[in-house]
Amino acid sequence: MPYQFKLGALVQLTRDRNEWKATQTELGDILPPYKEGRKETDWSYGPVNHLYVDTDIFETDMDITVTGINVGHITRNLKDGIVIHIDLFDVNGKITSYLKNGNEVWVRVSLKVIFDGSYERDSHIFNI
Repeated sequence: MPYQFKLGALVQLTRDRNEWKATQTELGDILPPYKEGRKETDWSYGPVNHLYVDTDIFETDMDITVTGINVGHITRNLKDGIVIHIDLFDVNGKITSYLKNGNEVWVRVSLKVIFDGSYERDSHIFNI
């Protein structure tokens, strides 16, 4: 299934006489159409913007953005766990999504940002 990726930013520039205003606009969702059994969240901590889990097959879908850079769209089975290693000019570390106790969706963020310190946290997202 083809996916649309968010690359960079879409900015609208408007003018009022001698003043200009730059406003970033949303690019929209890149998730597949809604289906029964899908749990969704707009949870974010540091880099993770969007996450859903299809509770019928434990497929998870993530749109990962780190310091404004979209690193991609990842779809995998959550039962296997998902690890994304980040190696950018200003950020490195990893993001891990996993099941805990068989029905709890968790995300572990372990990133070091050169200009902003470290992000270290395990977060319980929701139960399935």
